[in-house]
Amino acid sequence: MNIKDPGESMVWRFFLLFNGKQQRMEQHSKRKCGKLKKPEELKPFEWTLVNRTDLYFRLSEGKTPDTVRVEMPRLANGVGVYGGS
Repeated sequence: MNIKDPGESMVWRFFLLFNGKQQRMEQHSKRKCGKLKKPEELKPFEWTLVNRTDLYFRLSEGKTPDTVRVEMPRLANGVGVYGGS
């Protein structure tokens, strides 16, 4: 699918949710990011960006976007809290 360019500084913050589970593909702001895969290298429930506007993701065999809830963030900033605090 084609998306709005998230901008250079946002690529490392970009992620998808598959059925509520976050998939970052080693993209983060705390250390060096992993290299994004080519679309043909994707495994189920992985994603990649090509030219920052072409989003590709792969679902498990037999799954469709109608049977898997795929969500994309819309906010540039946010806070996540995990575990006890």
